[in-house]
Amino acid sequence: MTSHLESAGICPQQRFKIAYFMAKPDGGCGVVPGGLTRGLSELGHQTYHFNPGDSYDYVFLFNVSAHIQYWDWIGLEQLNGYKFCFIDMAEYGWWTHYDYYKDKYYSAFAPLAIKAKHLNQVKLLEFLRGKSYPYFLREMYKGVEYHKNYHPIDYPLYFYSVSKKQPISFEEFKNRHWDIFVAWGHNHQTRVGISEKIRAIGGYKTHVLCNSDAKIPQFEYFSHLENAKLSISYDGYGSGSFRETEVLCRCVLFRNEQCVIRPYPLTDGVNFIEYKTDEILGDDKYPIYKNTNVDELMREGLKKPEELYQIYVNGYKHCMDYYTERAVANRILGILSKHDWGEVTID
Repeated sequence: MTSHLESAGICPQQRFKIAYFMAKPDGGCGVVPGGLTRGLSELGHQTYHFNPGDSYDYVFLFNVSAHIQYWDWIGLEQLNGYKFCFIDMAEYGWWTHYDYYKDKYYSAFAPLAIKAKHLNQVKLLEFLRGKSYPYFLREMYKGVEYHKNYHPIDYPLYFYSVSKKQPISFEEFKNRHWDIFVAWGHNHQTRVGISEKIRAIGGYKTHVLCNSDAKIPQFEYFSHLENAKLSISYDGYGSGSFRETEVLCRCVLFRNEQCVIRPYPLTDGVNFIEYKTDEILGDDKYPIYKNTNVDELMREGLKKPEELYQIYVNGYKHCMDYYTERAVANRILGILSKHDWGEVTID
């Protein structure tokens, strides 16, 4: 039988030494590098903070370290001679997810992204130009033509967010305490509007918290999700959010249309349910919320609990197959193993 590693193009006997190079050296590990460290370790690989002169199979170049807002890129020239990939988890604001902004924020080197002086991406571009490397991009817009060395990436399901409760039976699902459970911050008016529509759904046991101050402790939040039939995600500061995988492995995920390309994407009606939002850009090019159909879709779904349960089961399996720390780390190594190191990524 072909193993996960073999299907990704990696021999299971291979063990790699991998170093991390951070945009800001004193920025700490950060949630994405931390998750990949656990995933790589589970696969049998070793990770280190980059030390010039030491031998590594690959170097992972990160531009986000614990949401540090200033990147200085000290010592980039020390990476010369190493095989590396660039893992770009940058977020420029949820309002940049509209067609108007695509040609302005399509990568770290797009016109407005590179002008963000505190990110020092001009310095990064100068180093990367003329080199070959895989570029893993979180905000990889649909409809933009990218070089073949660009690959989509998203947050993994973190180890501490994995549900200890697997799908048990339709009977258990049918008898869950909440029909709908929602808890999130009111980062922007669209989330507020969505929350109001869900609150107005009658005839079901519903809890909706949309407040930036009264937050539910994380593990209490997880417990509520495990006792709900469905929950929801909408863009945070970036496209999507950690909430997607947190919900997907606990109940039925309702998620808004995505403007970005996802690795191993979900399928509407199979392993999640996609809703729409109606927004327009104001004169200041900032989105103005108008409406959503999420309430209609939730009503329809709750009338068909057997179908809803199957979507939950499929979503759980998809999440645990493709979105765990191990799976994301394995995919990165698979792409690195097949990369053409003779083809320049940015010329």
